[in-house]
Amino acid sequence: MAIHKTAIIDPSAHIGKNVSIGPYSIIGPSVAIGDNTRIASHARLECNTMIGPNTTISMGAALGLEPQDVRYTGAETWLEIGANAVLREYCTISRGSTGKTVIGENFTLMTYGHVEHDCSIGDNVVISKSAILMDGICVGNGAIIGSLTFINRGCRIGELCFVGGGFNVVKDVPPFILAGDEPLQMLGVNTVALRKKGVPETIINAITQIYKKIQASKDDLRNVVDDIAATIEHSREIDAIIAFISGNGKGIV
Repeated sequence: MAIHKTAIIDPSAHIGKNVSIGPYSIIGPSVAIGDNTRIASHARLECNTMIGPNTTISMGAALGLEPQDVRYTGAETWLEIGANAVLREYCTISRGSTGKTVIGENFTLMTYGHVEHDCSIGDNVVISKSAILMDGICVGNGAIIGSLTFINRGCRIGELCFVGGGFNVVKDVPPFILAGDEPLQMLGVNTVALRKKGVPETIINAITQIYKKIQASKDDLRNVVDDIAATIEHSREIDAIIAFISGNGKGIV
């Protein structure tokens, strides 16, 4: 363990094995840091924050911050981040307003990125430079969010989708798609990510046909989804699309 003499560590914090903490970093109360984590200089882990093992926290990162919610009255809330996260310079993550902000494994948050309170983020997610996630956002496994993109509160970002940089997201983005343009819209299926995951071409083609049908239809979205569910051969990916769209509240791009 290598802890710089200028670092400030609360007595209630738990520091794992082989952890390094750089100059002037602050580790607050009820913080738990997993084994083999590296924390650079001037980072702040405010309180009630659990960091998984093998995480890299860069200079100036601020984690477990009080939620930016005028209704917050000081309740004990938490931030949980899984193993192998990469949290770059000056990124910020708030803990929950009434419960937890939860982030999965292999998470990357680039410079100046921000995740607000009560978000739920899956595994293998990448959030690029200066992107902002407002409160209560759900992000599926393997999603990538481009730089300077602003995601409005309560939106859902589907599994393995790619949202381009510099866009304003006000609706749900369904799984496995490429999204871009203003206003944000579906530009196609993320075939590259699907193939990397080993999804068979037959299923990729079926996903493409589903989204073409959704885009072409003028019928109520629920009726379109019901028709798809009744007529197409199911797979895990197809079922994920049906479940996502059936549960949407903001509409989809």
